[in-house]
Amino acid sequence: MSLDYKKRKVEKFIFFLLFFTGSYFLHQQVENSNTSSRYFLISAVVDFGTLSIDVYQDYTIDKSFSNGHYYSNKAIGAPLLGVPVYWILRNLPYMQDRPPLASIERYLIRVVTTTLPFALLGVVMFRMACLWGAGPAIALWMVIAYAFGSLAFIHATIFSGHQIAACFSFFSFSILYQLYRQVEEKVERPHSQQIIQVFLSGLFAGIAALSDYSAILIAAALSVYVLSLSLPVRLKILFFLGGGLCVVILALYNLNCFGSPWSLSY
Repeated sequence: MSLDYKKRKVEKFIFFLLFFTGSYFLHQQVENSNTSSRYFLISAVVDFGTLSIDVYQDYTIDKSFSNGHYYSNKAIGAPLLGVPVYWILRNLPYMQDRPPLASIERYLIRVVTTTLPFALLGVVMFRMACLWGAGPAIALWMVIAYAFGSLAFIHATIFSGHQIAACFSFFSFSILYQLYRQVEEKVERPHSQQIIQVFLSGLFAGIAALSDYSAILIAAALSVYVLSLSLPVRLKILFFLGGGLCVVILALYNLNCFGSPWSLSY
């Protein structure tokens, strides 16, 4: 059995371990205003075609008030990822006549947007550890220590946005680092593949910042990192275009809800 084959088996084990343990737990006691505020924004967009959560304003204290309307006061990244998931669920034949935000809908939104990236993060962390010289066993224990020995697991089981930010920040870094290694080792890759990699790296950094606004500090560090790499300028520009797309989304949201692109829901 080759080492690469063993690594692939470990990666599958990591993914299913993290995904199924994260999906198994449902913390009803923490479905409070913090998480509900994000769900309410998703429902407002899909069910009512608006960004205001006026219809839900009596059910959460985590809200902002502007121009006569109530809005979620949470970072918009998690709801942004949750909107297409909820839209698909609401358009299933047997779900259309159900009240908005049924328990199963909340659960599936969280699993897809939060637990699934958490499981993928475990695989990416394992690959990066092996790339840096760790043996498969050590890399596996590192992933398990992170996944179950830190706050990562609790945030992988609730719709808080923090784990989403952590996942996409590391996804962004891993893409940049592997692209850097390819350039340094003169590994030939199609130019179109490099374009997609760099753009996705910037987009992922932006999604992380949208999911938890404090992650903008990580996005800034990644921006410095990409500028320091020996990559063509056109590829570096693509990183900022990917991140800039998220900046535009946030600015338009703030302008629509609060009258200024600089006014955050916080």
